[in-house]
Amino acid sequence: MAIGESEFREFRLALHEAGHCIADWHIGNEIKFVRVCTDSGGVSATRRTIAWDDPSAANDPEHRRVAEDLAMQLMAGEYAAAMLTDSDFMASLRGNSGSSSDYGLLLAALTGYPQETRYEILEAATLRLIALFGRDDVWNATMALAAEIDERRQLDGSDVVKIIECHARVWTQ
Repeated sequence: MAIGESEFREFRLALHEAGHCIADWHIGNEIKFVRVCTDSGGVSATRRTIAWDDPSAANDPEHRRVAEDLAMQLMAGEYAAAMLTDSDFMASLRGNSGSSSDYGLLLAALTGYPQETRYEILEAATLRLIALFGRDDVWNATMALAAEIDERRQLDGSDVVKIIECHARVWTQ
């Protein structure tokens, strides 16, 4: 049975938010809840993001890891959604570049870094996304979570974690 354009768009939004949740779970962030609401063609989700530090510590390995985690978390939604349609996720990410978008938040977070360092952080985060979502168990968890988000429109964090851990093995970084 084929689905219509509206249903596809709704599922893609749910998949986008599921991608953020998967990254949060993988990084070890506490997931408070996830919610999708369609208004003005947008989606909103509430999730905990990594606390940001002073970018002047760019050479500190722990600081870099935090920056990579943040980049990974912010890019994960569009990465998951792009996998659904086999599209270029960076082009999709940049296409949604308003100041409140994931890409806008990512650019703002990395502003204090030299350009070469920003590219290194984005590359490292992208490679981690490829490895994470390339796992069949993680992709199955992402799709299962997206289906629940699409159906229920809001899940609390404990439900999100249960769905993910029902399908995906914990993977240490």
